[in-house]
Amino acid sequence: MGDRMVEATGYVVVKGKNRRGYPPNPITGLRDVSEVSLSKLTQSRPSKLGVDEVMVRVKIRLPASAFDPLIPDVVITVPEDLIQRGPIVVEAEDATEDSQ
Repeated sequence: MGDRMVEATGYVVVKGKNRRGYPPNPITGLRDVSEVSLSKLTQSRPSKLGVDEVMVRVKIRLPASAFDPLIPDVVITVPEDLIQRGPIVVEAEDATEDSQ
């Protein structure tokens, strides 16, 4: 049998940098992204995202033997069909009601 596997789950926040000088998409109003950078990595789901940020849930499985003095180098490619875009839920309150 192979080496025992260990697993970690977290959230990577990726920030996009928009291309200047290009008109926004007429349907979404968004501009094309020319570059991205990793904004943060957390174990729990971020409560909110900044402008031009997306959240990617990642699960990493490594052989337990990877935790030796060497540092593993990994490249993760996320295909578009595996990205899940959830609905944005907003709860509105009547601002004219007295809160008594």
